[in-house]
Amino acid sequence: MTLAVLGLGAAGIGAGIAASGTGESPVLVETEGRPGGLMQTDEVDGFRFDRTGHFLHFRGGMLSNRLRTAGVPLDRIERKSAVVLGRRLVPYPIQYNLWAVGSADLAAASLSDLDGVRPAESGAGSLGELLASTWGRTLFELFFRPYNQKLWGRPLDTLPPDCVGRYLPTVDRELVAEGMTCPTGYAGYNATFYYPASGRLADAPERLAEPLERFARYGCPAVSVDLAERTLETSLGESVPYDTLIATLPLPDLLRLAGESPEPELFAATALCNVRVGLRGSMRVPHHWVYVPDERLPFHRISFPGNVNPRACPRGCTSLSVEYTPPSNGDPVPGHVLVSQALEFVLELGLVEAHEVLTVTERLIAPAYVVHRAAGRPEHAALRERLAGYGVRLAGRFGSWDYLSMEESFVSGWEAAGVPAVLHA
Repeated sequence: MTLAVLGLGAAGIGAGIAASGTGESPVLVETEGRPGGLMQTDEVDGFRFDRTGHFLHFRGGMLSNRLRTAGVPLDRIERKSAVVLGRRLVPYPIQYNLWAVGSADLAAASLSDLDGVRPAESGAGSLGELLASTWGRTLFELFFRPYNQKLWGRPLDTLPPDCVGRYLPTVDRELVAEGMTCPTGYAGYNATFYYPASGRLADAPERLAEPLERFARYGCPAVSVDLAERTLETSLGESVPYDTLIATLPLPDLLRLAGESPEPELFAATALCNVRVGLRGSMRVPHHWVYVPDERLPFHRISFPGNVNPRACPRGCTSLSVEYTPPSNGDPVPGHVLVSQALEFVLELGLVEAHEVLTVTERLIAPAYVVHRAAGRPEHAALRERLAGYGVRLAGRFGSWDYLSMEESFVSGWEAAGVPAVLHA
């Protein structure tokens, strides 16, 4: 069987490793000149910036063991994050740290609201309704509505309730009550994460993909896919026949390569603008990132790469990674405005000591988060079944059109290659 893989991000690497481990010689086609997809590290003027602010979270042992076998030392990091309310840094998750919001009345109202909410599984019609019915009106207006509205770049009543997948925070009323007066010590889900000790997230996919070098065609995007003939053509004019095609590139892009016009509503997604700022200066707080629900500011999160790994910054320097979702309707905020507002914000709060801006770069990621996940949607199920009839299997966050972590994407690619995943091996 001839197996081809479109895209060598986490899912494509998983597919390639699984297939080659069975003795196959897969054809791996990657647009960029290196593997990794969004698991990339850009080096700019001595600073290291990851494409996204997402780190490695392991629920099974499969990916972590593969990384260790590949010789990627990982630091286990206890997450430090906060929600910025006014001039206060409220430890995340905010719902279990109401002692820090600065208002006993607000904390009491948040707890009281929970007495009247219904379970989150009760069939909410939108993400906004789901969040309000889960956390009550006070917490919804304090954090969950403004933050998520900025993250998604659109009103929450236009979003389906399942768009965040399994990542909806759970409710523990007793913990909310305990956190009204003192820290609870509960850090929420994904309380720890892993990061390469080298200070480069890109080391993870690059080392994983080393055994796949002889199968890979880097810097060689596909320009068309003939579903009926089971061939793909690359930008080099090469025609690659296949029996099975594992597609990890965004699903609407696959359809366009096949000469089809994807339905816009079925494939709605956000974009993410990541503005990276290198500074001469230093951090004054230990946080890895802060959430910014303030609706007067366009960005929703600021990360501090040097607090994740000091190798991210030259000596005597620090950096910011400012995340902003352009609105689905309306003009985006220019990058220089984002930088100006973000610098004013972190300096006013005393998060950073900065003497000089050394470098500013922007990275647009599109798609970033899918609005209508494929999971459970009959239109996507019918499309997946039709593509399967042409030998096409979908994998990864954007190939599957789902809300997947990097670990989940890797496993989905592995399984698409027809090899059972041993999650806790």
